[in-house]
Amino acid sequence: MKVYVLDTSAIINYLNRYYAPGLQYYTTNSVLSEIKSTLSQLRLEYSLSKGELRIHDPSPEILKEVLENAKRTGDFFKLSSTDIEVVALAFELKKYGHDVVIVTDDYAIMNLSLRLKIPFKPALMSPISEYREVTLMCPVCKYKAKLSLNENTHIIPTCPRCGTELKLIIRKRRRLNS
Repeated sequence: MKVYVLDTSAIINYLNRYYAPGLQYYTTNSVLSEIKSTLSQLRLEYSLSKGELRIHDPSPEILKEVLENAKRTGDFFKLSSTDIEVVALAFELKKYGHDVVIVTDDYAIMNLSLRLKIPFKPALMSPISEYREVTLMCPVCKYKAKLSLNENTHIIPTCPRCGTELKLIIRKRRRLNS
């Protein structure tokens, strides 16, 4: 049986519209804290009471591995810590043999999911059309920075040569079959 890992947009836009009894849904505690609408909260309470929505936070080791991959793709700078937890949860479930699908409308989550070979399904929007990896480059002096896998900040750094804010540029792209 497939398990669906839901981000915040999926709970709001997918679970409320396409909920199907008998399917298994997972999310994290940080996603729950982002849910504000009454309708979404009611659906959450119902799903939790029936045992069809499970709350699980990924292990620190899995989180670290997903963070490293997010830095390699450059999605690290676009994803919130909640988004990274959602991908890490799906990655952990996949490692334990579950047939996982992430439900999201976030293109950075979709991109990172491709790198980790985790299937995804958009809640409302169209899926991404290409996989991308980015790097940081200075727009003034063209200095290319390596993303430090030890840094844990989402702030884009400045150029060590001239002090200009580094920009994300695409270094690799691959068109996806539609």
